[in-house]
Amino acid sequence: MLRRSPIELLTRQARHRDWARRRDAVQGLAALSVAEAMVPLLAALKDVHPAVRSAAAVALRGHDHPRTVAVLAAALDDDDASVRAAAATSLGHMSDATATRVLVVALGDPSGEVRLCAADSLTRLGHSDWREIVHGDAGDVSRLGASGRREAEEAILRALRPPEPEARRSAALALARLGGPKAATALRGLLRDPFAEVRRAAAEGLVGSGDRLAVGPLTLLLGDSAPNVRAQAAAALGSIGGEGVAQAVARAVADRSPEVRAAAVGALGSLGDRRAVALLARALGDEPAIAAAAAHSLGLLGGDAAVEHLAKALDAPDAGVRAAAASALGDLGDPRAGAALAAALEDEPEVRRAAQGALAKLSGPGVVSAVSGVLGASSAEARQAAAAVIGELKNQSAVPLLLRALGDESGGVRRAASDALARLGHHGWSDRVRGDRGDFGRLGASHDPLLLDALVSALRRPKDGVEAAGALCELGDRRAVAPLLEALSDGPPGVRSAAALALGKLGGQGAEQGLVAALRDTDGQVGAAAVSAIVSLVGDGALPALLELLDRGPSETRRVAVRALGQLGATEAVEPLLAALSNADHHIRLAAARALGDRRERRAVLPLIRWLARAAPTPSLGADNPPWLGDLGARVTTGSGPRPSPARGQPSAAQLQRADMRLVAAEALGRIGDPEAIEALSRALGDDDSRMRQAAAKALGRIGGTSVVGPLVGAMDQYDRSARAAAICALGQVGDTAAFRPLVRALSDHDKAVRRAAITALECIGEHAANAGYLIAVLEDRGEPLDAREQAARVLGRSKEPAAAKALVAALGQPDAGPVRAAAAQALPLLEGPKAIGPLKQALADEDAGVRKAAAGALGACGDGEAIPALAAALDDGDMAVRWEATRALAMLGDPRVAPALVADLEHPSLGRRQEAARALALLLKANPRAIDRETWRRAAARAQRSVEHGDQWSHVDRDDGSWDTDPIWHDDHQSHSEVFDGIGVDFPNPPAGRDF
Repeated sequence: MLRRSPIELLTRQARHRDWARRRDAVQGLAALSVAEAMVPLLAALKDVHPAVRSAAAVALRGHDHPRTVAVLAAALDDDDASVRAAAATSLGHMSDATATRVLVVALGDPSGEVRLCAADSLTRLGHSDWREIVHGDAGDVSRLGASGRREAEEAILRALRPPEPEARRSAALALARLGGPKAATALRGLLRDPFAEVRRAAAEGLVGSGDRLAVGPLTLLLGDSAPNVRAQAAAALGSIGGEGVAQAVARAVADRSPEVRAAAVGALGSLGDRRAVALLARALGDEPAIAAAAAHSLGLLGGDAAVEHLAKALDAPDAGVRAAAASALGDLGDPRAGAALAAALEDEPEVRRAAQGALAKLSGPGVVSAVSGVLGASSAEARQAAAAVIGELKNQSAVPLLLRALGDESGGVRRAASDALARLGHHGWSDRVRGDRGDFGRLGASHDPLLLDALVSALRRPKDGVEAAGALCELGDRRAVAPLLEALSDGPPGVRSAAALALGKLGGQGAEQGLVAALRDTDGQVGAAAVSAIVSLVGDGALPALLELLDRGPSETRRVAVRALGQLGATEAVEPLLAALSNADHHIRLAAARALGDRRERRAVLPLIRWLARAAPTPSLGADNPPWLGDLGARVTTGSGPRPSPARGQPSAAQLQRADMRLVAAEALGRIGDPEAIEALSRALGDDDSRMRQAAAKALGRIGGTSVVGPLVGAMDQYDRSARAAAICALGQVGDTAAFRPLVRALSDHDKAVRRAAITALECIGEHAANAGYLIAVLEDRGEPLDAREQAARVLGRSKEPAAAKALVAALGQPDAGPVRAAAAQALPLLEGPKAIGPLKQALADEDAGVRKAAAGALGACGDGEAIPALAAALDDGDMAVRWEATRALAMLGDPRVAPALVADLEHPSLGRRQEAARALALLLKANPRAIDRETWRRAAARAQRSVEHGDQWSHVDRDDGSWDTDPIWHDDHQSHSEVFDGIGVDFPNPPAGRDF
């Protein structure tokens, strides 16, 4: 018995009645890959079962032959999508050019799977751009139409075959996008489609096609049952045109559907037949949408009649119709519409914008005149639009009006006027006018006399009068005197005050008389401004008016007059001021005392001393305590000196006024600087009132001299910390070395503010060798308080004496004095710089963690790389604060070894720790721009960004998977680096240059 070959057995199985056996046989034939298998495989492509046909299509991909391409191309029309998908996939393995053509057609297959297989096969054949268009979703056909590729035409035509209306509608729209003769023919055919949406899409696709063959079918569609189809047909006919089209479309204007009427009205404008003007004019009375379309069409047709009808439509009830009419008039460009359009600038925003755009298209002096009249409209929006239009018209005759508009009350109008002037070639105003409250000041600073009218106009408005008065003063034009005098007499109080001050600087005829009259203004602020203005204007010549005002003027104005007398140089002003020290008005007395102090008038010393001697019976227990706290205040006050007796009850108004006068007297005596006041001020150092003690100390500091040192030193024992601090500051101001030792003792005061004042005072006294020697003695004396030795070390750090450095080095070895050793470590770099590295390295082994921390920070401040090994060893210190200070110091020195630790600390749970890490990273990169590699840098930025976003709610999600070029945090311009660290107070530097970055 003869044995059959495998090909024969499989061929026989391929004809088996069971479809599964046939499928398996086809798959077996594919595995043989022999030419004899072609015949049964081709036969299997016609099998009744889709699974067998699909398997055959897959099996044929190994047989690259023109005949194979033909049968697979035929399989692309199979009823089963899986067979078509298999055929499309197999065609991707064929080198025949026919395969590419049929695969492009398959891109319009109804099945998304088939479209994807076809696109993938085209990619395999070297046409990868199709894969960007075809995604296998509902938008494939639309993207094919939008691609503009002529090869896509057959694919879209293929998409017209399915029975689903939506598929044909999408294909019709895609064909419309693609265009071309074949597309037009297909779209004409779809005009007869049974589904309305397909017919409408076909009509839409013919818009703008210019296909005259479509006129007949489209005209028939004007009677379609669906309104949207009729409307689209009218629009398409309007775009195509042709003989008889206008008449057909005109009949559609009477359609019962508003949508159809609107489309027909719009189409009549596109057809350009002026016989339709009357019909369109009637349509202006139709529904708003139809009337707007009619207005647009009239603008396209033009003519005198169209202008007349559109101008009337500017009064239509609907704003949309009015806006459409305005736009149409702009399209016509007829200057006769200028007046009507200018009036429309005062209409609603929609109409105003349309009128503004329309007016910009017109020309002629009549148009400029009409628009200029709107600059005086009540609506700020209308004025702004008018200014903008004038700029577009570019007519120089409107420049004066625009300059006046620079003083408008609306910032928008001022800005529009400045922009318009720039378009007319006057660019100087753009920088000055910004539409804010500072416009008037900047305009005045221009010193341009053309702005006088604008600023005068603003002066007459209560809201802008104050700024305008100042601007007129800055302008320097004496023509502004008259309007300023008018504002001085009739304006609101604020404007009157500003006008007075402006007149005081500007001067001019009538200014002095007007200001003298304003001295008796019922508003005290205006009178005060008039006083200042008169003094500024005439100087000592104002003395008679001031003296008269001092006798008979309003109370508030008299106070200003007293202050003004203090500013005059005339000796005749002294006696009235001395007399005012006894005035019944408390505020006038205060003003007189201050004025005499400002004049440094020695004749006032004795009267002021007498005031100082009027001790107030009610004590004040502290700088911030009111004098009526009594026992409670005494109990909470601390200090080494005597405490005041408790107060009884709340002080009277007279007592409070007396206390205020004594304070002002002390201040005035300090300004006068006469040694005759020292004794009285020294007594006041022991006053019950804390404010008085402080004022006396400050006054003695101003007077200076050796004789004030003793009283001030005695005041350093005051119980009140504010008084002690004031006395210490005064000693520093005096600068006498006799105060040096008491100031050093104050370094151990229990109050931090007093200690700070002592340090400042010691620095003010100077850096004499004798003083440095005394500080060294304090530092070395173990009997001195620990605080005093610590502060002495800090002050010595600012000294320039060589012995100070030796004393600080020696202080590093003082046992049982950790704070002193720490202060010495911090002070050493200020004196020795790099020379301090040796002692500081030894201090890194100190038993006190505070000393080690101070030494680490000081080594970083030295700025020398010699300290790096010692600091690196300190990274293993047992104290966390020391380790962190060493890390920060290494960052300051640019050591790259600390970068990973700092980057890791950017994710520390503590927000403060993250902030410190970011600051240290900034220091590291400032010292060594290449201390961090690119990847570490990127991670640092990402983590810092998350710190900004999450704050203390820290997220540990790793988002560092982006590449260097596409990471959203790091851009090529590197501007985002500072943004990343701004949220935590760090300015992260730009990336270092170099190929690694």
